[in-house]
Amino acid sequence: DDEDSSPPCCPYAVVSRLVDEDDSQNEIVVGKSEVLKRTLDPDFTKLFPLDFVLGKPMNVLVTIWDGSKKDGDETQLGSAIFDVGAVLGTKGGIMGKQLKNGGVIMVHVERSSGMGTLNLKLGALDLVSDQEVVDPYFEIQKKRRTTSGEKIWDVVYRSVPVEDTTSP
Repeated sequence: DDEDSSPPCCPYAVVSRLVDEDDSQNEIVVGKSEVLKRTLDPDFTKLFPLDFVLGKPMNVLVTIWDGSKKDGDETQLGSAIFDVGAVLGTKGGIMGKQLKNGGVIMVHVERSSGMGTLNLKLGALDLVSDQEVVDPYFEIQKKRRTTSGEKIWDVVYRSVPVEDTTSP
């Protein structure tokens, strides 16, 4: 069966800063997230520091890739452009964008305790792939309070997945 031989979805994200806000061809790669094994709902733990000046436009392009293919022929699962100032201005500093082929890319922007640096946290929901096999893992999360008083949980550690088992 061809479906059984297909590799599972192993998403990762690439974040790029757009040099000219109207031209997504001029990109400076900020960084790449970790590759998560066998999930269509990735919650990446890597933070991306951005030198953001309030009032100066900054757009970032977030592209989610499936890194499961061993031959290096990776499939783009979706991408979206986010205005960093607009995300920072939302309640909780969170914004999502619907993808054409299904799913949502979510970003979270908050001020760091440094001098004008922001940390960008990524996640995605309901990504579309040929196969949906998930390996179990655990997470350690930290509870924090947003500026609006809302309590949310941030993942600070994710274990290595236990492969091919439903009873880890």
